[in-house]
Amino acid sequence: MALTNLSDFRSYLQLNPSDTTSDVVLKMILDASERVFTGACQRTFTYGTFEETLEVAYVTDRLQLKEYPVHSVTGITYYLNVAETDPEVLTDYRLRGDAGYLIFTTALPPASTVWVTYTAGYTPELSLPADIPLAIYHLGSMLRNQSATVGMKSESLGDRSYTVMDFGQGTGFPPLVQQSIDRYKRVLFKV
Repeated sequence: MALTNLSDFRSYLQLNPSDTTSDVVLKMILDASERVFTGACQRTFTYGTFEETLEVAYVTDRLQLKEYPVHSVTGITYYLNVAETDPEVLTDYRLRGDAGYLIFTTALPPASTVWVTYTAGYTPELSLPADIPLAIYHLGSMLRNQSATVGMKSESLGDRSYTVMDFGQGTGFPPLVQQSIDRYKRVLFKV
């Protein structure tokens, strides 16, 4: 499942629906914008089966998975240390799928390794929040128009000069895009 589609992007740009001469370039811009957005969020958002290996650094009763919302967990195993040959299967946990958390009834010890297999992401039944494609379309629009002087900042030093995108926030993203990234970005913490 792609997060965006070319038809909606063309509508966002207010292009004539019958003029498809620039569709190849628009598709490249749209794909690049989607990769930039998902990279900034450190998530894919698409539905699929995922396998993660998590190294536990300190005693904790919870783990956050990279992808969410989580629909189901297929298996959780862990080794207390790397010298172990028989993993322990963990079954005593609660899933907070909307945020991608596994909460265990017994804390996991430090220096253990946990393997989790699960399904996660947005599906047709669990619709992608509308502000995600909107932010991607907005970013694509900015990339498409990057040669315009609006949103550009030029500086010179002697005989050298450069021009960069400048959205006035210091983040590198327009405010509408940055707000969505902040809302959906995977928060990393060491477990």
